[in-house]
Amino acid sequence: MNFSRHALLVALATLVVTSTATAQRTRQSARPLLGPQAGFATNSFDFLVGAQFSYQVAPQFDIYPSFDLYFPGGPGNAWSLNANGRWWPRLNMPNPGLYVGGGLGITHVSAFGFGDTKVGLNLLGGWQFYTPSLRPFAEFRAVLASNVDRVEFVGGLNFPL
Repeated sequence: MNFSRHALLVALATLVVTSTATAQRTRQSARPLLGPQAGFATNSFDFLVGAQFSYQVAPQFDIYPSFDLYFPGGPGNAWSLNANGRWWPRLNMPNPGLYVGGGLGITHVSAFGFGDTKVGLNLLGGWQFYTPSLRPFAEFRAVLASNVDRVEFVGGLNFPL
């Protein structure tokens, strides 16, 4: 898929999801969160593991850096470093963990002694669940970075610090 098709699909999905956002409050954590994540990516990136951190900077907004290591099916390796922000719409429901966001990502791919690094746009959306001590989450990401475009399905746990 090309960049404009990715952007259109993600924008449409974001519009549909956020149009349900109405009244009351968000349960975004005011405490910083840190935790592991794992998932699958398209475009031969396959399995990934990593970690993320979140820090609330406004009532409905947090910064959300992350790092991922990929385990592609062929020779070589890949990693990404992401600087994202998340917006938490106000939802009138018991466990309002919906978020959408985006930012910049750096993806590095290397094989046979040759490497390539690309900077691209990250678009993401997900749901964080609220329990007394953990914050499990499921997330969808679209990474738009030239020849390393991919879609990622990620889940993990966040621990309040």
